[in-house]
Amino acid sequence: MRIFLLILACFFSLNHLHGQEYRKIKQLSGRIIEINSKLPIHHAVILIQNESNQVIAFTESDSSGKFSINYTFTGDTITIKVKLLGFNNLQKKISTSLSFFEGNLVKAESIELKEVVIQNRRSIEVIGDTV
Repeated sequence: MRIFLLILACFFSLNHLHGQEYRKIKQLSGRIIEINSKLPIHHAVILIQNESNQVIAFTESDSSGKFSINYTFTGDTITIKVKLLGFNNLQKKISTSLSFFEGNLVKAESIELKEVVIQNRRSIEVIGDTV
């Protein structure tokens, strides 16, 4: 009985080790810059998505625009998205064999509003002892 349990434990540990190799952790590093001025962009959100657009990893760029992100994925291509308020979003499909990515963000065009109307509406009415 002990030999059977030992063989069973070895089988499951080998199967677990094989699964670890198959789902190898990959690293993607890079830099996010503004396309016209070539200045680094900090606090940009970097998302890595699989084929069904599920986020598998995310990070944020540092003050020099650099980022490093670890992810686990078994496919050949991923989608990288870079987002930051005031800039157009960047979305690109890349190979999982790529280890460095340089993203160029473009400032979004500003939209001027002709008019803003603010209306006051009473949200709570007090009637007797109820609100």
